[in-house]
Amino acid sequence: AVARRIAGDKLLVRDFPWIGDFAAARNFSLLAAEGAGAAWAVVVDTDERLDLGGLDVRRALGDAAEDALFVAADEGHYAKERFFRLPVRGRFVGPTHEAFVGELRGELPLVRFREVPKSAEAYVRKFARDAEILARHTAEHPDDPRWFYYLGESLKNLGRLDEAITAYDRCADLGGWDEEGAWACYQAAECWIRLGDQAAAIRTCARGLAIHPGIAELAWLAAFAAHGAGRYDRAVAWARMSIALGYA
Repeated sequence: AVARRIAGDKLLVRDFPWIGDFAAARNFSLLAAEGAGAAWAVVVDTDERLDLGGLDVRRALGDAAEDALFVAADEGHYAKERFFRLPVRGRFVGPTHEAFVGELRGELPLVRFREVPKSAEAYVRKFARDAEILARHTAEHPDDPRWFYYLGESLKNLGRLDEAITAYDRCADLGGWDEEGAWACYQAAECWIRLGDQAAAIRTCARGLAIHPGIAELAWLAAFAAHGAGRYDRAVAWARMSIALGYA
């Protein structure tokens, strides 16, 4: 109703039967936009809002040489591809936490996006939905580490810590992108701390540093766990390592 009020007769609606795959839905929407004769598509989730920051978007897209343009989040910590030249030169992959795979990507200046806050109940529903989707996907793709990482994240957010550790460990075991494997160890170590096993947390941090030795947060978390275990001399040693890595 909101879209129709704004777009009037320009509104086109295309139905896509939900199959538990966000990438498939996004790819369908981009093909539908191309079929409608569009030159560019903008992808916005229902819980997202775009602030154009005063930018003349038509002019910026006309001047762009790239095929896909990132938009930064309000807090500036990350960005997502939100504007796509049509016909699209790439595709989304992944049933949830989907990622765009394509060439010639840039960033649209000034524009920002933010997510509408969710209630605690809505977050639980989201995490449960993602965990179900990713459990099925990892069973079908047992050698792809990325989705084990996100499965671990969903399970951790649901408080299913033992299952989350298993997923994170699988991500690290598969030997994909080393930084991803190391951060999987960090997340697993946080789960061990919450379960009260400081020694397991320290071992997991050490494993993460063996995968990617440049992550200061792993040494810091090991220091935190050692302090919690009353091993203050080791806590100091780990903390010093974290400081050194932070300056490297």
